[in-house]
Amino acid sequence: MKARLSPRIAQHLAEALHGARVEEARSVGEGWNVTAWRVPAADGDWLVRVPKLEGATPEIERQTCLYRTLEAAGLPVPKSARLLTDSNGTVLAGLYRFGDGELATRSMNRGRRRRRLAQDLAAFLDALHATPLSQARACGIEARDKWGRYEQWMHRHDALFGPRTRAYLANLRQQWATAIGDGPVRHTLVHADLAPEHLVIEDGGRLVSVLDFGGPQITDPAIDFANLATHYGWPFTNLVLADSPAQDDEQLRLRAELYEQLHPLHAVDARVTRGDPELLGSGLRKLARRASRRAGGD
Repeated sequence: MKARLSPRIAQHLAEALHGARVEEARSVGEGWNVTAWRVPAADGDWLVRVPKLEGATPEIERQTCLYRTLEAAGLPVPKSARLLTDSNGTVLAGLYRFGDGELATRSMNRGRRRRRLAQDLAAFLDALHATPLSQARACGIEARDKWGRYEQWMHRHDALFGPRTRAYLANLRQQWATAIGDGPVRHTLVHADLAPEHLVIEDGGRLVSVLDFGGPQITDPAIDFANLATHYGWPFTNLVLADSPAQDDEQLRLRAELYEQLHPLHAVDARVTRGDPELLGSGLRKLARRASRRAGGD
């Protein structure tokens, strides 16, 4: 049976979007917090993100505010972001114009397209990290200590790690002192989730839009480079760094390497919030493999 928008959402979309054909809406994706719908209208298609969980609504509000701020600054983000509300002002969904293009995973790995995407990502991150923090805070974006969170996770889940993994994590802690230098680490606005499905490009590799600012933070900008390395590998991330002012910051590169090494801790900790044993097993195995490779290299 074909999925349909709820009557309440459909009614308010029909009122908010000129010529909206809500009967033609189709689901185009589902995440932990939201379901995404493509809705045709007289002025083009719109992407509508409907919250699934109570906590997703404030996230959509922050995201919409940030999209509008970054679009005004000329960054490649979803266009014309707005909130869908009922007559009482209750937020029902977030929406923005549906953009053409394809996910970067399909065509970024070769030749000129790869190089163009690296250049565009470097420019995007440079501009994003230069966003005035007052603007980020006005959208409700909070500051977070990323290394402190990793430290917390390492301590909280210590009983789950084997001896080799514990030694590996202890070594990463020692490297952190070098990575921060004289400190403190400069914090900026970061995307914090530059996964493949969040980059939309044109056929030639030009970056059209960066999606899903669901977890933006004010924190260490090295996190964005670490996420690129996690999803695309260091060869591509090095291309991005080569076109970025960050290339001259050796300590940022070291911090990004440490964050990337610790990325499996996300899966380990997710078992606490989601109760997912598969995530737990995957995270522990990845850490164990990294610890084994490091021990073998020693």
